[in-house]
Amino acid sequence: MRRISVALAGNPNTGKSTIFNRLTGSSACEGNYPGVTVELACGSRTCGDRRLEFMDLPGQYSLSPASSDESVAVRYLLETPPDLILDVVDAANLERNLQLTVQLAALGLPMVIALNMCDEAAAAGRMPDPAVLSARLGVKVVRTIGRTGIGLEELVQALVEASQDGAPPRMQALGEDVDAEISRIAAMLPPLEVDGRGIAAMLLEGSEEAAAAVGRAAAGASARILEAAGTASRKLERLYADPVQIVLAGLRRGVASGLVMESVGPSRRRSTGPDVTRRVDAVLLNRFLGVPAFALIMYAAFWLTFRASAPLERLIADAFGALAGLASTLIPDGAIRSLVADGVIGGVGGVVLFVPAIAILFLLISLMEDTGYMARAAFLTDGLMHKVGLHGRSFIPMILGFGCTVPAVMATRTLEDRRDRLATILVLPLLSCGARLPGYLLVIGAFFPRHKALMLAFIYSVGIALALAAARILRKTVLRGEDSPFVMELPPYRLPTLAALARHVWRRVRHYLAKAGTVILAFSIVLWFLGYFPRQAAGADATAAVGGSFAERLGHAVEPIVRPLGFDWRIATAMIGAAGAKEIFVSQMGILTSLEGGQGRDLTSRMAALYDPGTGLAIMLFLLISAPCLATVAMVRRETGSWGLAAAQYAGLTALAWVIAFLGKWAFGISRFF
Repeated sequence: MRRISVALAGNPNTGKSTIFNRLTGSSACEGNYPGVTVELACGSRTCGDRRLEFMDLPGQYSLSPASSDESVAVRYLLETPPDLILDVVDAANLERNLQLTVQLAALGLPMVIALNMCDEAAAAGRMPDPAVLSARLGVKVVRTIGRTGIGLEELVQALVEASQDGAPPRMQALGEDVDAEISRIAAMLPPLEVDGRGIAAMLLEGSEEAAAAVGRAAAGASARILEAAGTASRKLERLYADPVQIVLAGLRRGVASGLVMESVGPSRRRSTGPDVTRRVDAVLLNRFLGVPAFALIMYAAFWLTFRASAPLERLIADAFGALAGLASTLIPDGAIRSLVADGVIGGVGGVVLFVPAIAILFLLISLMEDTGYMARAAFLTDGLMHKVGLHGRSFIPMILGFGCTVPAVMATRTLEDRRDRLATILVLPLLSCGARLPGYLLVIGAFFPRHKALMLAFIYSVGIALALAAARILRKTVLRGEDSPFVMELPPYRLPTLAALARHVWRRVRHYLAKAGTVILAFSIVLWFLGYFPRQAAGADATAAVGGSFAERLGHAVEPIVRPLGFDWRIATAMIGAAGAKEIFVSQMGILTSLEGGQGRDLTSRMAALYDPGTGLAIMLFLLISAPCLATVAMVRRETGSWGLAAAQYAGLTALAWVIAFLGKWAFGISRFF
């Protein structure tokens, strides 16, 4: 079977990853690009005697990268050229997308164009003619609608045919003077795996990636070639009275505009229907209504999370309670019964209980992302981000941080300035990741049952406020520097498909359940052992049975430090366990209170009987701010290249958590007198 490597390239927000997921299905996986920490998604699909191996490159606007992600995309195309390029373009924003297409065509690699989002282009009266584009560019052009799968079978067939044909795209002329300089430099280049004219055009713009490619292919002559490229650049700058990057970008825009005029036509470029996006944005992006609308939408998401998940949580709690009772009935009294009923069922069950709430919250977040509203939220917060010293693009990792801090830290690679990256990485753990959510839900249910949505919104808001304040301090002190400009695209509003939403939610829930079945289960068994042994003498009451255990000894050793927060040895032990994974807090509290004879009541009732609301608030604040899980620590070290920074972040957040939790408990106690 012949293997065909296919690189998916295109602008951001073109539906490229949606097409990739449709084409590869369950075969998709992720891997690091050699020498860097940027992850590329890969997958495959068999068609006849050919196996198409897809690589989903990061979205880019040109072959002149503005971030580490975009640099990886360019390096991949130059260092390991694929057999085919699948260029995914937004049919409704054709002129902007075709500027990258012109650059990709210049590399001389066989290419197929997916004219995606054709439904939106048709609704706007701007449907391009694939035959015209195909004739002008010399490649196959296929209409697709990635979110519904329309046109993908035809696209696969076009890829197979292009792999058999192997013909390069048609080079687009940029102008007599520029083309002459490109040809002159290309003639100096040694044989390369891509067309020398594409490399020459990149050298004119000062591309480091192109220079590296020339250095590898012609080490002895590279200095002479780069000098000639510099001379040609200066010549063009004198001729056009503009930097060469602006000159070439303008010429490519002119080519793209001509292609649009030919394939769409002037009379068909006007929208014939109501501009829904503009009308909605008039409200949601209004300078006075935008932020209150965003706050209201987020509060509604939290409120719905609790209301919709409550019935399912009761069913899960009853099921695990019945399972624990059955285990107690079938297994003789002793360590094995306690391990199964208290350690495994009590520990893992306490975490699985919150799966419905997590699924619903991430469903709502995915809905906001897929409709395009999250991009609007980034726009609304851009001014605030700049005021605190963060780059506008930092909003994307911060949004990811509400799911998991590990991929959020990885997402900072899109930030070009190192100070922006470090500031964002250092404050990301202050945002409430999904692992903290079970702890919040437990405490809120126990101490604030009449204000669930308000308290969840409060704790999330505290994390956001602390992150912004910390970023401001960092950017004014140790990470002082100039702000970088931020250019952001607002995609049109789109109706997400149920399949896409289900895929997003299932990915989150699957990750959570996998952790519950592996990491949390392992920790639960270890923590049960610490809480069960050594046993007290026969006849001791249930509470005394835990007395003298390893867990209690460890908790009592730490208790003096956390006693001002209202924490006893149980909470101290659970917080130590939560250093591995934040969900462990719920698991450990469930195990310890079960070992003390609390099997007859749910964990929420046991917590309410042991502690007061002030302690509950301190628990939430400490979970929010305290040091991130070990996986995040490892990722911070990997992305910053410094164990010192990772250790400083760990220690600083732990100390800050103690201070804020203490102040929170003190303020709550004072407020009760008013």
